Amino acid sequence: MPVEQSERVAAEACYAFREAFPDAKTETTYRRDAVEGILEVANEIDANAIVLGPRGGARTLQWLAGDRSLRLLTEANRPVIPVREGESA
Repeated sequence: MPVEQSERVAAEACYAFREAFPDAKTETTYRRDAVEGILEVANEIDANAIVLGPRGGARTLQWLAGDRSLRLLTEANRPVIPVREGESA
């Protein structure tokens, strides 16, 4: 996926999250390995949990689907809360 497209998808997902959780602290990072980036930032900010949700459309769902989701769920050292589109944590 080109960098510009990745940035747009990330911005859409972050916007949707901020609408659902306006008081939550959020961080945006761009890494070739998305799971590694999420885990590193979660550790850096000492996040209480990672919310995993395919909000923002089909591209975000594809990005978070499959092996990446499984890696995130198994490698995280904090709770990973999966939410479906339309749900809130």
